This record gives sequence, structure tokens and C-alpha cells, in this order.
Amino acid sequence: MKCGDAIYRSTLDLKVRGEETSIDWRGFLLLASVATYLFIPPGPFPGFIDSLLLSTNLLKTSRVVDKEDITLGRKLATGGFGSVFLGQLKEEDGSEQTVIVKKAKEYGEAEVWMNERMMRIGGKHCAEFITAFDESSPSTSERISPLDNAIWLVWKYEGDNTLYNLLEKKEFPYNVEPILLGRELKLPKGPRRKLITVRLVMKQLMSALGACHNSGIVHRDVKPQNCIVSAIDNKIKLIDLGAAADLRVGINYVPKEYLLDPRYAPPQQYVMSTQTVRPPPAPVAAFLSPVLWRMENPDRFDMFSCGVTMLQMAFPGLRSDNAIIAFRKRLGDKYSWDLKEWRKQEGKRPSKEIQEGFDLLDLDDGAAWDLLCSLMAYNPRDRPSASEALGHPFFSGSFEGGALTGMGLSSSASAALASASRSVGTVIASQQRLIDEAVAAGAKEGSLTEAQLSEELGIENAAPRPTRRASSTIAWWQDRQSEIKKKAKKEKIQPVVSALMDEASNENEETSPQSKWKLGQALTDFLRKRP
Repeated sequence: MKCGDAIYRSTLDLKVRGEETSIDWRGFLLLASVATYLFIPPGPFPGFIDSLLLSTNLLKTSRVVDKEDITLGRKLATGGFGSVFLGQLKEEDGSEQTVIVKKAKEYGEAEVWMNERMMRIGGKHCAEFITAFDESSPSTSERISPLDNAIWLVWKYEGDNTLYNLLEKKEFPYNVEPILLGRELKLPKGPRRKLITVRLVMKQLMSALGACHNSGIVHRDVKPQNCIVSAIDNKIKLIDLGAAADLRVGINYVPKEYLLDPRYAPPQQYVMSTQTVRPPPAPVAAFLSPVLWRMENPDRFDMFSCGVTMLQMAFPGLRSDNAIIAFRKRLGDKYSWDLKEWRKQEGKRPSKEIQEGFDLLDLDDGAAWDLLCSLMAYNPRDRPSASEALGHPFFSGSFEGGALTGMGLSSSASAALASASRSVGTVIASQQRLIDEAVAAGAKEGSLTEAQLSEELGIENAAPRPTRRASSTIAWWQDRQSEIKKKAKKEKIQPVVSALMDEASNENEETSPQSKWKLGQALTDFLRKRP
């Protein structure tokens, strides 16, 4: 380089010389786009933190429990997937804690995964999960019955009431007030007072589902039976996550297979298109999950179930199994799943119970009715997400009529992205009504059986349901149990070592060869005696 070249370059603009030191707006925009992508639901980056740090920490800090720590009490419920008991958990200090114990025959691994995920999220949106352990026999030949090969799940006891228990009573929704509000409202009984409780229940249910959906979990079995009214936290919490699918990493999800309750599920069979490929390895699935989520809108599956739940709270005549089944058949066959058309035709001469529901839903310029129609829309893309529903005027108290408002630019952008990325040729799922043993899991004595539901809905062949051993949860469960056993072994050996060391210390023989030999022999005998 000549001297003149250097002088010439020094007079050039910094951008021309390539020595610009300020941040390029294009680079900033790229970084912002990547950061946004990593955090939008179901959140690849939060998922990475959860799987790498939070799950490992939870496993290390949680207490190891086995069947010797549990005393079973009365049976609360039984179903196709397991039995639920009231029980007592022996604490480390010798005291006992009242717990709910479920002996899962199927999908126990998936239910453990979902419950631990929700506990790490926080917010108390699901029943407080304590732990799970496996009582599987060492070999098939040693099993006495199929129930011996079971997984036990333990939750904190939060009261006896589910939303369904309270819904069955004539006092609903007044009987919910003392639990959720801590007192009875000092208002005259009637539609206005009922609406206050229905609004609160729906708001808490939407918040719980929003937490699930933001982390990639679709419940797939939302119904009053699976909503516990917690007397401890005074709120609605979700339970029974065995049918849930974690679509962030593909846990408990298999294309063309389903888990649902046909009384509450949407007309479509599946949470996503049957053309969706099987989940790739977890890291890849997590990274691609925002794209898949916006292409398929799997969370809208749960939103329809919320609509049916709201419908039952508003209309007392639709709370029984027979009534809701007959309603769904009529709504689908006669009115093409159009709730407004159903009201137009059958609201001309409504019964007293039906009119009571309309009176409630028509308050506040019909905000509740508008939300209900949106939740039960036939097309999944016409249903709001949980976060969008929470922005509905029904929850804010102001409504001017018409469609949902307040969805904002993000909702429009999401819709545009979904429309652009939608696969060509995707068609609406088959109109065949489905039955699954999941109905039996939440059913109590006296409810319709699966065979009766099949007969009522005219189903001859149900769609395939996922087999327990076909799920990707099995590998995770085996890894989890391996870590639990290592931790349990360490916890059981530690007291023995401490006791032997104390004994040696008392005899002032800690450095003698005889003391070391005794310690080693005692540990060997202890390990040989352990099962």
C-alpha cells in the first residue's frame, strides 16, 4: 500500500471503508425474529431450559417414595385406565399426609410426564403432583395379575369435589361460591348471580388450559369430571392428564391414533391432521413445534370441550350423559354443528330449563352466548385460543355484539401464518363418531358404559387408539426409573454407613484394619439382603 492510498482511504465514509461500528438494523431484525420464534408457544427455548435444567433438578430434589410409604384407604373411583384411592403418605418425620393415589394400568408413564411438566411450569393450574413409582414385577412369570404391572401416581389431597360433582346438584352454581369465593354472594338468586360463578369457573379453566397450551400440552380430555375444585387454593384445576399429548417433543402423540371422550370432543377426531408425520427426535421436534402449532392449531381441540362444559353449566337439562349425547347428535345431524341455527329452531318453544340457559347467556348484551358459539364452532380455526378467549368481553364485562374483539395484530398474524403454511389438500376429518375407553376412566357407577355410548351414537368401528408400548414415553420412563433407583439405593445405604462409622468412632477403631474390614463386611451383607 502506498502512502497516498492510506490518505485517500482516510477521507472515505466509514460505510464505504467497511469500518461501520454501529449495529446493522437488518442484523437486529434477524436476531429479534429468531428470539421471537424461540419463545412463541409452545416455546422451543423454554422447553430446552425445562428439559436440561428444571427436570434434572426436580428429579434430584424430589423425595423417593415406594409402596411401603403409602397406606391405601377407600376407593374413590375406577375406570378403564386405573383406580383412584384416598391414602396416607408417610412423611420423613413420621407424620402422615392425606393424598390421592392412582394405580394406573395404562398411560401411566404419559400421565407422570405431563404432571411433572405442569409442576415445573408453576401457577398451580393442575392438582399438586407429589411423585410416582413403579410396582412392576421383576419378571412376567412372577406377576399374579395384570394389575401387578402398574404405575402409582400420588397427588396432594385438595378436596372431594370435582366440577361434575357440583354440577349434578340442583344448587349449582350456588354451591361453588363457598369454595371459589370463600363465601356466598349476597345477591338474590337468579341468572345474574349464576353468571358471576360461571364466568369465574370459565376464566380459571381458560387460564389453566392457557398454561398447558403455552408449553405445548393439549389435554384432550377436558370435561367437568376432570376439573377439581380445590378447597386449598380456591380455584379450578385440571386433573387426569393421561390422555394429554406433549406436542413440543411428541410425547404421547401418534398420528392416526386418538384419546378422547366423544361427549366433549369436537367433531374432528384428532388434534392434528392425520397426514402429520410421526414426531422426529425430541430436539428437532421442539425446534419445529411453533411451525406445526400454527399449521394445525391443536389447542382448538380443548377449546371445543370448554364450550361443551360451559353449555352444561348454562343449561341444567344438558348435564346428564343421555341429554348431552342426544344434543350432540341433533346438533351434528340436523344443524351441521351450528349452535346459532340450533337456537333459532329450537328456541322458538324452549322448555323451562332451556330458557333458563338462554336468560343467563343473554346477559351483558349476549357476551356469554357469543363466546359459547365461538368455542363450539365447527371449524377449529374459527375457535379462539385460550389466551384469545380470556380477552373476550365476557370476562371484561363489556360487549357490543358481534365477533371476538381484542385479538390484536398477533392473532391476525397467526391466522395469516397458519393460512400460508396450511397443507394443500388437507380435508376435514371423518364424520364418524368415536368411542374410547377414556370415557370409562372418568365415569362413575351408574354412568353410561362404552358399549352404551357406542350404541347411542351408532358407532360400529372406533378409530385406533395408541398402544401403551408404542409411545415414546417408555424410553423416558425407563431413564427416570433408573435415576430414581440409583437415588433410592444411595439414600438407603447412607444411614447404614453413618451408623457403622459412628460405632467405629465410639470404639476408637476408625483407623484400624479390623474396623475397615467390619465396615466393608457389613455393607456387603446389607447389599446382599436388599431385593
